[in-house]
Amino acid sequence: MPKSGCPRARRGFTLIELLVVMAIIAILIGLLLPAVQKIREAANRMKCSNNLKQLGLAVQNYNANLECVPSLGYCDSGSNFVSASGSGVVYPPTYDAGVAGTYNPQGPKQQLGGWGFSLLPYLEQEDLWKGTGQPSMAAAQQLALGTPLRMFQCPSRGTPRTNTFLSGVIKTTHPTNGTTIFAGATNQTAFAQTDYAANGGLNFGDTNTAGNQVINMAAFSFTDVNSARPKVRKFEDYKDGLSNVAMIGEKLVNRACIGNSANPPADDAFGFAGGYHASNTRFASASPQADLNNISICANTLTTFGSPHTSVAMFVFGDGSVRRVRFGVDLSVFQALIQIADGRALSESDYD
Repeated sequence: MPKSGCPRARRGFTLIELLVVMAIIAILIGLLLPAVQKIREAANRMKCSNNLKQLGLAVQNYNANLECVPSLGYCDSGSNFVSASGSGVVYPPTYDAGVAGTYNPQGPKQQLGGWGFSLLPYLEQEDLWKGTGQPSMAAAQQLALGTPLRMFQCPSRGTPRTNTFLSGVIKTTHPTNGTTIFAGATNQTAFAQTDYAANGGLNFGDTNTAGNQVINMAAFSFTDVNSARPKVRKFEDYKDGLSNVAMIGEKLVNRACIGNSANPPADDAFGFAGGYHASNTRFASASPQADLNNISICANTLTTFGSPHTSVAMFVFGDGSVRRVRFGVDLSVFQALIQIADGRALSESDYD
């Protein structure tokens, strides 16, 4: 006669077994997380490299059209170059009035705004460059200054940054003839930031009696408003060859200070469209280094190159190629990459 009774109950996990499973999952997560972070950083670095590639192509196209490279814009004193406070410390993009309320951005010999503004039409941003549809020239200037563009942002530093000032910081008159160059309200002015800076030469400390930056054979020169026949930088000036000159690179940032709109650091304040400033122009007084993360030194001005990436900062060269420059590379080697006619021959292994 067959046996009868309840089916045998299924035994559950014991506490020890549960802890073992959780430990195994934790170990797997610990093993996978660095790999995921490396993959994410590799993707960010690829996007960053592509941004620099597009900026380099924009310079190439600008040169093909105007037979020179864009200027760095203008700054009328050394103190203004590194100041993010006070009244009137950065020049806006400048225009000539056109017909029927249109605005014509000035060219490389007159433009007081930054190199990033001059490149806008070669980055598929011609409407932003011209201020299309804006009710006034001042509105066009403020739109160009305050519009964030991913092209100027490294994704490793997060979302695009915009600083808004509570007091007037835009220069309103021309530095030589006193004519009005900005007639808008200067409070609540927004500035879209850039993670990329132009090659401004060897050392910010080299200034002349007027306070203007002396360009030590740099890839770009500033707008020379004091000359009746201002000179512009041309590719033919790159005597070392386009492939041997770093034009635009990642700028050093103190990441602890990012987002401090009430008191932004002077080196990350006025963005890509503003005139010649530490926000968009850097120098080779030191080799590239890793981003800082020190909130106690937010008031310090950084005027050199750096990167959020591991071990290297990236630059686009005159020939349009994007290359890595390792942190702490010999300073004389890095300065040779910055100068356009020092006559020094380098191989990629010297700096990568």
